[in-house]
This record gives sequence, C-alpha cells and structure tokens, in this order.
Amino acid sequence: MKKGSMSDVIGDNVFFRELNPQNPELVPIDVVLYRLNLDHVPRKKDPEYPQVISCYLNLLGDFDRVLFLGDTLLNDRTFAKNLMELGEYEVVAVITRQNEDEFELKEEDGILFSNRWSFIRELPDFLRKRGFEINEKTAVILDIDKTFIGARGRNHQSIDLARAEAVYRLFKETGNELEFEGFMKIYNKLNSPEFYSLTSDNQDIVAFLTILAASNEIEFELKDIESVAKYVVEKARNERIREFASEIYGNLKARKATLFPSFRRMEFLTTIEFMDRFDDAPIEKLLKEEILITGEIYDTFNYTLATVIALTDKPEASSLPPEGSSLPPIHKKTAKIWGE
Repeated sequence: MKKGSMSDVIGDNVFFRELNPQNPELVPIDVVLYRLNLDHVPRKKDPEYPQVISCYLNLLGDFDRVLFLGDTLLNDRTFAKNLMELGEYEVVAVITRQNEDEFELKEEDGILFSNRWSFIRELPDFLRKRGFEINEKTAVILDIDKTFIGARGRNHQSIDLARAEAVYRLFKETGNELEFEGFMKIYNKLNSPEFYSLTSDNQDIVAFLTILAASNEIEFELKDIESVAKYVVEKARNERIREFASEIYGNLKARKATLFPSFRRMEFLTTIEFMDRFDDAPIEKLLKEEILITGEIYDTFNYTLATVIALTDKPEASSLPPEGSSLPPIHKKTAKIWGE
C-alpha cells in the first residue's frame, strides 16, 4: 500500500482552530482579524469564518471558483452555505458520508451529497460537464478529519478510537483502574446526542466528564459544565482530577476556545501513533484501527492545477507537536493511502 502525507497535496496551506496560517508566506491571523474588524477568531460554523478564509485565498491567488469537500451535515454544510452567501466565488460543495446503500448523489441548495468516496475520482469530469473547471483559477478546500483522513463511513472509527485512547491515557494518570472496554462504554454514552445539552458535542467536555464518571470518586448533579468543574475543583479527592477540573474551569472563565489542552496534547500523540500504525495487517483491520489518507482525494488533487488548502476545527494542540519535539505535524506525518 502506498504512503504519503497530506502535505504532499496541501503543502503548509493548513488552518487549525486558531486560524494561524502554517504557510510562513501568509500574514498572521491578527492582521486578517484587524482587516475584517473582527474581535475574535470565528469557528467553522460562524458566518465570519468564510470571510477569514477568503482573505487568505486572496493572498494565495486570484480565484474565481471554490470547491469544498467535507463530511458533516452541520459544520461543513453551514460553512459551504456561508461561503456561497459571501458572493465572491462560484462555489461547489460536496458532502460525503459513505454507507452501504446503492450509490446516490443528491443536490440541495447547491450542495452535492454523495454516499461514496469513490465519486471524488469522477468529480472533475462531472463538474467540467457543468461548466465548473478545476484549474489555476480554482481553490480547493478540504476538511481534514473524516474527509482527507479517516473518511466518514469507511475509516472514521480510527479517528474516534485515537481520540478515545487519548482520554483513556489521561484517565490512567489519575491512578484509577478500569479496563478500556468498560471505559469506552462510558465514553460512548457521554459522546452521544443524549448529553449534547451538557457537552454541546464539545470533545473537551466529553473527555473531562468521561474521566470523572470513570473515576467514580465523586457525585454531582449534571447541570452545566462550569458548575461541575467548579464543584470538582473544590471537592475531588484525587489531585490529578482536581488539576483537570481547574484547567477546564479556568478556560471556561477565560472564554477560551480550547477548554482542555491536556487532552488535546494527548490527542496529538495518539493521532500520530494511529497513522502508519501497522506493518502488515488486512485492510479490514486498517480501516477500523489505523488512520488512513483518503486515496480518492489524494489521487485527484495531488497534481491538480488548483490551489489546495485544508481546514480543521481541531486546535493546534491536537495538530502540531509540542516545542522541542521531533514529531512532525499531523499534516506532515506519513500515512498509508487507501481508496476504492
């Protein structure tokens, strides 16, 4: 199986949650925020987010068209709609979520919905017939998690497993004992829509609550995450758990976008470990337990005339090595490339 890295396709044109450009030729995010008169770094679902991305696209080239590839029906579709409403480009968005059904391609509000990653190989010809050329006047924007790597519906379990492993390692730091399988039952329950009213599907909060529940040392009423964190800081007997709670509580009070940096730093390590993880394993095992680069995307856009960039709502702590580390950033880590 061939190997490569996301940087083969995007170079350093990657933007994490903080939107600090990794391409040294681009201006810092503070400059862009000033130009747009914004007082905060927007998140992917925010209407200001495409404005920031458009500023960087204008620095990278003169584009008439944008092609966006994603996988989620919430953040990615919202970003695509906001990008269209910006009115600066002709925009095509493709949202892919693979399933076992017969191939289906639907279009709603100008967004294509596909249930096959293999359709990406046909996409340039499909769009060309519609008058949408992918050339030097086109910017291609790729979502990273569960699109460029860990394709949703085919390989996304590996990303989830690497994240859960990060939470489990932090739990082990508390000195409490619970087998991984039992821990995963708690993690999966708290990571479900049943608890979205408390977690807001924020993985920092899910990680923290999972550690609390798995430790089984304190009892508390789940009202809101700030009151839970404050209670744990004051009442928890376990010193490491108090440290985690203090981290969450402090970042909540400071309105930081990333509440649990300790978890995110561990997530970086486990994500790296899950890339090019096995020397020899059947594809069924690789799809479930190793993070693979989506071959259809890699092959289609590796030698394109278009400018390709990638986005992720993960923070830098999950995506870049700590200072002094010999590890590469996630987008430069060698991984196996697999597609249908």
